[in-house]
Order: sequence, then structure tokens, then C-alpha cells
Amino acid sequence: MIRARRSETKLLVLGSTLFALAFSYPLLGHLTTAGLVWDWMPNLQMAWAAWYTVVHLHRFPWWQTWVCGGYPIFAHPESRIITPFFLLHLLFGPAAGLHLEIIAHLGIGFAGAYFLARTLEISPIGAVACAGTFMGSSWYYLHLGVGHVMFLGYVYAPWILALFLLDYVVITALLLALVLYEGGVVYALPHILLLVGVSATILAVERRSFRPLLLLGEIVALTLVFSAPKLIAMYVTLGGFSRPWSNSEVNTLPEMAKFLFSTNQEIGRKPPITMWNYCEYGAYISPVFAIFALIGTVTNFRRALPWLILVGLLFVLALGDFSDYSPWVLLHRLPFAADWRLPSRFLIIFTLCVGILAGLGVDRLRDHKLLGVMLVSAAILNCWLVSPSNLWEALGWPTPQSTLTPASFRMADHNGFLPCDAVRRSAR
Repeated sequence: MIRARRSETKLLVLGSTLFALAFSYPLLGHLTTAGLVWDWMPNLQMAWAAWYTVVHLHRFPWWQTWVCGGYPIFAHPESRIITPFFLLHLLFGPAAGLHLEIIAHLGIGFAGAYFLARTLEISPIGAVACAGTFMGSSWYYLHLGVGHVMFLGYVYAPWILALFLLDYVVITALLLALVLYEGGVVYALPHILLLVGVSATILAVERRSFRPLLLLGEIVALTLVFSAPKLIAMYVTLGGFSRPWSNSEVNTLPEMAKFLFSTNQEIGRKPPITMWNYCEYGAYISPVFAIFALIGTVTNFRRALPWLILVGLLFVLALGDFSDYSPWVLLHRLPFAADWRLPSRFLIIFTLCVGILAGLGVDRLRDHKLLGVMLVSAAILNCWLVSPSNLWEALGWPTPQSTLTPASFRMADHNGFLPCDAVRRSAR
């Protein structure tokens, strides 16, 4: 048994590495190319400032002094300096470091979804289907293509849930703190806590015991302790600052079907009823994985029920403001959720739960393993053809703006083509 687990672990490491390399192919060979379009510019500014402060000034990167009069780095909610991956920046530079992080997190997310499925006693090929559904989905490549590096923390969701189910309280809390330190303060961390919280509630009802909820309480308390340095710095710097967002965003069922199943998942595409580009909505699921999820639900309903509840809840949340009492509207009234926008971001965790159902469906082919392998491989290939090409955007450069004069001087926002200091230099 131990030898078999070691062999499976080695194969998982190899498979996760190959998956990460295959699905990050646009970045391979271009690791040092600094993308400056979309949100890559502010992220690269912060990464460069942290790298330069440590490597050349030999100081801890408390402050960004080169842009817009300066701003705090460590206290910035989206900073990423207290993480093992900051070593990649120090060794290879900020541009290559960020690209290497994307590749590494791909492997971590794939391995985590596999580990979660195996924790739930799903077969190895079913676990591969779960991992392929989660990390083969377009959400990762769309968000990272436009520079949403604070969403890298979502890849820890399957690890956190699996370790919670195994009662590893301290390690679970450490991973939750890591999500916070990697910039997932506003979305990744609350969404993962929602996933674990609902799972704990379902377990408590199933077992007729408060123990899952007590474990959740311990994990949250420890997470606050481990996260205290950054939380305190954020509070001292930002105080009670909040940017409430309207809860009126809504996604229709036809649009949701496109977000999940359309093969046209290009970043620059804009759905007709929305104000943002497709990078905020797409979460492609291969039809093969969707069919397996349906099979898993129908043929093993009792075992699938907890995940079906989560799938339903996350889907309804992603619909947004479809009524005055929709879950999104009610959740948005809570203080910590008042700043949330884009309910479609719940589809990220949604794909993980669908992956679990797909794994259960694949297990119905235990007596036809070759067929299962072929279908899962075809589904992963389908995801590869749709999703990773969006990472080319991470290498994009802005349109030159050589016509700026003092008379036309303007400040560029975080989606602008030039950072504030560059605009000032061009305007002189």
C-alpha cells in the first residue's frame, strides 16, 4: 500500500508538471518578456519595486517609491512578497518571476484537485477528470492573461478543502494565510472560506455533530493569527476604507451557458449585456466533463448530493441580481461583501465542484478503464484547445503614445497604457 501511494505520488508530480507546461505554452520561451497591457502594468510595477528594493537596496520592500508619489507594498492588499514564490522574483527578476508563478500555480492547482478527489475516494482516472475540469477551465487563463495575479490563490482551494476534510487544522490555516499573503484578500480567500464553510455545515448535518463547525472555527482563528502581520499593516494603512459596489449586476441563463460552454473564450470579447470583457466571465467546462458530472449526479445521487448543493449555490450566486432576494443581493449586504463585484467570479469555485461530480461520473466506467482514459484525455485536449491561448495577452505591450505634450498631460489609471511617472516623463 505504501509503495503504491509513493508510485502514485511520483506520477502525480510528473503529471502535474507536464500539465502545467502544456497549458502554459504561450509563456515558455518568453519568460523574461514583460507584459504591460491590461492589469499587468500595476502588478509589474509592484513586483519590480519589491525586487529592486531587496536586490539593489538590500531593504525589506515596505514601500513603492517610484510611481504616483509612492504607496505601501507590504500593506497593499494585492502584494505578494510574503510567499515562497517571491524567491522566483529574486532569482530571475520580476517579469520571469511572475510568469514562473503562473506555471507553478497551474501544477499546484492540478495536483490539489487530484488530491481532493482521491481524499473523497474517487478513482485515479476520476481524480484526473476533476483536476482537468478545474485547472483546464478558461477562468485561470483569462484572469492571468489580463494580469489578475491576485487570483492565483484560488488554486489552493482543493488543497484547503481536502486538508479540512482530513482534520489537518494547522496546515489548512497556513494555506488560507498564504492565500491572503498572495493577494487574495478580497475574492480568493472569502470564496474559499465560503466553500469550506458550506462543506462544514453539510458535514455537521450529515454527521449530526458540531465537530466540523468547531474545526472550522479553529481554522479561522489560526488563519487570523498567521495573517496578523499583513492584516495589521493593512488596517493601519487603510483603516476602515471601503469601496462599496452596486449589487445590480446580473447574468442571464443564456449568457451563463456561453460563459461555461462557448469555445470562443477570447479575453477581448465583450458579452452583450455586460460592462466588462470576457476575462471576467469565462469558466469553460468541456462538454465531456459536464456529461460525466451529470452521470455522477444521477447514478450516485447520495454521494453527489453535497457537491450538487455547492454547485447549485455557486451557480445561483453567479447569476447575480436576478431578484430582490437573490443570494448575491443578500450576501452583498454583509459588510465584508459590500465591495464585491462581478458575481460571475463564483464560477471559479463552481468548476472545482463540477470537477468532483465529473470524477464520480468517470468512476461509473471502472469496468471500462480504457474508455474512461480516452474520454478524459479528449476532454483535457478540448480544454487545451480553448483555454491557454489567452496567456498570450500576458506578453502584450501597449500602443505607443508618443503624441503626449504638456497640454495633453493626463494621469493614467490602472488600466492605462503608461504608469503615472512614465506619463510625466513623456509630457516633459
